[in-house]
Amino acid sequence: MGTPARRVLAEVLRAVAAHAQASGMNRAEFARAARAAFDCAEPEAMEKAGGVSYAEGMRIVGGWLADRKFTDNGSPIPLPYRGRVSFTSLATAARCANPAAALQALRRSGHVAIGPDGRIRLLRAAFIPASARGRAAAIRHAVFDLVGALLHNLGKRRQQAFLQRAATYDNIPAGSLAAIRAGLRREGEELMVRANALLSRRDRDRNPRAGKGRRTRVSFGVYYFEAPVRNTRAR
Repeated sequence: MGTPARRVLAEVLRAVAAHAQASGMNRAEFARAARAAFDCAEPEAMEKAGGVSYAEGMRIVGGWLADRKFTDNGSPIPLPYRGRVSFTSLATAARCANPAAALQALRRSGHVAIGPDGRIRLLRAAFIPASARGRAAAIRHAVFDLVGALLHNLGKRRQQAFLQRAATYDNIPAGSLAAIRAGLRREGEELMVRANALLSRRDRDRNPRAGKGRRTRVSFGVYYFEAPVRNTRAR
């Protein structure tokens, strides 16, 4: 790994360390966590929390929102548990080895509900893990992808670089934050629905005719962050 990449990773570690310190983690605890992370990268199977891994949950919910077999005019349809178009077929397409366990996990976390007719309804337009282990897996995936994009873009021309954009302002009044959060959440969720539809059309698990070539993982995401600006007075 070249010197520029090492510098980027050092800056990432400094940022993570600052958040760790703010959360109350001391230097020794942070060092132990960093060593453990360096020595052990958990496979997806180890991320399972109550029957579904973070990646499986993402694929199930994403497929339900985007695959035409499971939607009607762009909205997810209620599904029977078994059948050609069913929760089981959806979970199988999402490479989930145990659809029954996945269903129970999604019910417990409030992502789905089973109606009086026995059909399964999707309640959330995004997979948000309910357990601490699941949330940790989501964070790990997000950080891995973001840092990977930063490293990829080092020295790349614009045509070769991955998308990497942020809009940041540092003099926002606290009284505006609630409206900003609501507005950006709405914009972000609408963007993610469109991105999910675009990606799913090119995914060979859902569209075997999508094309040939090396198997590649593509991740597209949005985030929101706010923090008080220190050592300044409100205007």
